[in-house]
Amino acid sequence: MAFSIALVLSLALLMTGGAAIAQAAPPRTVTVTDLSGEVDPDALEAELATVDFRTEVHLVVLVLDVAELGFSPSSDGSLDSAVRAYAGDTAPELLHSNGVGYAEGTVILALDTTNRFVGVYAGQDVELRGGGPADVQQAMRKDARAGKWEQALLAGAETYADRLSRPWWRGAGGMLLAAVLILAGGAGLTHLLRLRRGILEDVDEADNRHAQVLSARTLTDRAARELPEDSAYAYSAHRAHQEYTAGITTLQQLRDQLPDTGQRGALWGLVPAQQKLGREYAQTLTQVDALGDEVRISSDLLTLRGGWREQWENELEPLHDSLAALQDNCFHSRSMPRAEAEAAAALVDRGPRIAQELDDLTARLDAEEITADAALHRLDEITRQLSAEVAELRSRRISRLADDHDEEGVLWDSADALGAVPYRSVRERRHTREAAGRGEQDTFWSISPVRWYVLWHGGSYAALADQRAREADRGGSGSLRSGRGRGVRTGFSRPGRRAGRSSGGRSRSGSSSRF
Repeated sequence: MAFSIALVLSLALLMTGGAAIAQAAPPRTVTVTDLSGEVDPDALEAELATVDFRTEVHLVVLVLDVAELGFSPSSDGSLDSAVRAYAGDTAPELLHSNGVGYAEGTVILALDTTNRFVGVYAGQDVELRGGGPADVQQAMRKDARAGKWEQALLAGAETYADRLSRPWWRGAGGMLLAAVLILAGGAGLTHLLRLRRGILEDVDEADNRHAQVLSARTLTDRAARELPEDSAYAYSAHRAHQEYTAGITTLQQLRDQLPDTGQRGALWGLVPAQQKLGREYAQTLTQVDALGDEVRISSDLLTLRGGWREQWENELEPLHDSLAALQDNCFHSRSMPRAEAEAAAALVDRGPRIAQELDDLTARLDAEEITADAALHRLDEITRQLSAEVAELRSRRISRLADDHDEEGVLWDSADALGAVPYRSVRERRHTREAAGRGEQDTFWSISPVRWYVLWHGGSYAALADQRAREADRGGSGSLRSGRGRGVRTGFSRPGRRAGRSSGGRSRSGSSSRF
């Protein structure tokens, strides 16, 4: 009894000492935007307004469908890009004034109920470090899998609030405090048990899938052996198979460190090291499963067997999206000067010819008149040609808008911040691996160049306007007018800068995953 009292008094002292950094605060504002009609915004806003953060934040919930915003549901980075695009097009106040990342004090929870994505994004001053974003996504998954969308978002907000500016006595090294909370019946018990339950569910689900992944190894190894030896596109699949084989070994090593279901004690899963082990096991299984899929899909396509036709459509999708993007107003504006208008018109004129060629390639593949390698090579040629034309058009736009070198830099930086238009295809995986081996490149390339340009075009003027507003605040001469051109660049990349290329769609100030 005396020991329990001493523990409670110790807890009281810790809580008092940490009050200055642990003081609860409700969100400054709560905004729920549901583009999919899945939640009750008013009711959810009322619930979220009661969540206690340790600092005032602008809490934003976005429920959307990445496909409706023009992004591929098959790409793991689509939610990151969709949230960024939504903010740029509809809610620019969510973006930082420098055009990179999200506004200070902003926390965004995103959910795609159709394509099963959850994501978390934040301004740098309230961004979670380390495994914080992964913990928030994990907290959302259970209810999301059950279709309980409001509960999933509430769980994400509560976990974010718990992780934000967490005082030292609630960190990974404070398991003594966790024991105090358990013995004292404190409020932390519920949270700890929720974390433990989530880890156990993730491990149990991974165990159920583990046998399926291992049973597919024979098919995966055979698919790797059947990759054409003379295929320029098989390299990426061979690399994936190497990573797959190593991942199988790592997966088994992690599983050997985990107790079987019947051997777990009542407290197993409360210790951070156990949570980390369970999380790594589940994540490694997901990665190995994805690598196996990549090998089998690539083999089907390159040998024109099995489900090759579906994968071929995935290869066409980035170019189809670029052709659709040619209808955007930015290619038909009457305010463009002659040189820029001519470059835009040349792109638009090529659209129908490219569309016809894509149909012809598909027909020739169906008739087995050409190899998959030849067809993929032609898609790459079209992609490089479109990338070069987009590079020229972008250079002309920068020269027209920028008044000085600082403004040019802002426009180049806005392209770097946009990064990639995310897709997953045999061609993109090949380009990504080869580009990583070469290092920084000065030649612009995007898997969907025209769509990339439309996204950049929409945010470039906003970035420039922000720069001019900052200059005006400092007493400069910046204004919101368009600048005079001083000549046209012929290259796309800014000297000394990394060229924009497709790299998977990961956001600089947040992340997403599937549930």
